[in-house]
Amino acid sequence: MSDETKHGAVKFSRELAKKGTFYGYVTVDSSGENLFFYSGDYKSSDMPPRMPEKGDRLSFKVVRGPKGSNASQWTFVDELLIKEQLYTTRSA
Repeated sequence: MSDETKHGAVKFSRELAKKGTFYGYVTVDSSGENLFFYSGDYKSSDMPPRMPEKGDRLSFKVVRGPKGSNASQWTFVDELLIKEQLYTTRSA
């Protein structure tokens, strides 16, 4: 699989019995493919953790798993934008 970062919108997500654990599907912008994502693959950030909701925008890497392609090392696009703004402000 490519090391290229992809973007997409959350199609579905569901919290599991263990609080803070969830999974879902994200639709890749460039291909329309639906990829599985899991809370354990969340790329940590300085933002408080939250569960993705339908329509949330994610940034991720596509990896091949035992059951097909998955979204891995994912994060929220809005978190990336906030981090970028903070970095720009601090370095100015």
